[in-house]
Amino acid sequence: MPRFTPMGSGVVPFEERHPLISATGRQTLDALLEAPDAPLWNHHCGDRLNREALDRVNAYATSVVLDPPRWRPDHRPPWLAGYLARARQVVPRYRQTDAASPAFTTERANLARGWWELVPDDADLDDLIWFPTSGSGHPAVVVPTHPVSVSCYYPLLLAAARWHGVTVQFRADRADWMTVVSQRHGGFIVPSWSSFLGCATAKVNLEDAGWPEPLARRRFLEHHDPQVITGDPVSLSQLAGLDVDLHPKVLISTALHLSAATRQRVAQRFGCPVVDLYSTTESGPVAASRPGRGMALLQPRLFVEVLDDAGMPCAPGALGQLALTGGMNPYLPLLRYRTGDSARLVWSGDQPVIEDLVGRTPVMLRRADGTQANSFDVTQLFQELPLRRWAVRQHADTSITVQRELEVGAADNADDRIVAALRRALGPVPVAVEPLTAPDKVTAFTTARPR
Repeated sequence: MPRFTPMGSGVVPFEERHPLISATGRQTLDALLEAPDAPLWNHHCGDRLNREALDRVNAYATSVVLDPPRWRPDHRPPWLAGYLARARQVVPRYRQTDAASPAFTTERANLARGWWELVPDDADLDDLIWFPTSGSGHPAVVVPTHPVSVSCYYPLLLAAARWHGVTVQFRADRADWMTVVSQRHGGFIVPSWSSFLGCATAKVNLEDAGWPEPLARRRFLEHHDPQVITGDPVSLSQLAGLDVDLHPKVLISTALHLSAATRQRVAQRFGCPVVDLYSTTESGPVAASRPGRGMALLQPRLFVEVLDDAGMPCAPGALGQLALTGGMNPYLPLLRYRTGDSARLVWSGDQPVIEDLVGRTPVMLRRADGTQANSFDVTQLFQELPLRRWAVRQHADTSITVQRELEVGAADNADDRIVAALRRALGPVPVAVEPLTAPDKVTAFTTARPR
């Protein structure tokens, strides 16, 4: 499918983008598009929810409250058996392979080879959204999705906010749910309307080049003063450094690892909770931080496992790779889908909790004595440092180059602490520390083969 031109003829008509928008909503959206201080919008979008679809989102929101994900290590949730039987009947990929094997898994490569093989035979394709996405270090793949699935993000994130004592009454005359990004190239900057929330939403670029003039950004943000702000840790940290008077009730960090230093700084700046969200494009929101340790699961019908390399479940508390079954996307029913991220799964009663989440499979580093060390050990030590982002590269001679972006207010000895942390994990290896200047996502750990 060719790429369409933003704001061009490929954009569906307004009535199809916003079937249920109210008169107030139309006024708010028009004002967003026409405001002299508005960011430089480059696309149109909408929730595409008709009455039946909105009813489905509302029903899902109810299930999030009344049917939270609960099971014990030695029992599976009661809905899972029926789901597995149906998936193996109607999904071509699962029907054509030994999907009943206890070690069966799927992964991103299956999407790359043929995403259509994961769409159920009986799915109504009229509302299919063709969504190309690329992960850090991965080529683009297509994730088919549905308007209802997209809007179901909202009740999941609001549930996570409630864990931190936050409830929100959205205002129809504001962009009360805002996503902030910090990017110099690419990406859609869009206003929209959510029939579920009853307010406008907006995705805005914090970079200076994304605004008509220098003070427009401040005036626009302060006018809307959104109650919910989402963004990756880099964008939220940049927002915290701006001279803007905002009063969000909650900030939700997505996409990248949220360091303790960034979380503390952003929370203190805005005086509200910062929720750390674990989500994948393939599944939607999986888990979110809760008061105390770990991340609690969000979706009522998403079964989460931690697997070993052979595809077998790890013992509770053991580190392995996360795999997902179920989900809320009718076009992509997951079956033991390896996310590529590693974590431990522990239990609080019958509540599964993700701990020690590591983005992507840990990399094996080499210690000074030639033995291997898991990059997870370095990640844990880096949690204590004032780092916003980092990229660790181990060369063939075991020396290390660390590119890092420090959090605002980091002490002068931050680089010395980075070196000390690496040597604590790896022994007396040579370490060089450099600034990290790449504007986009970086791979946290890479290695060269030993000579």
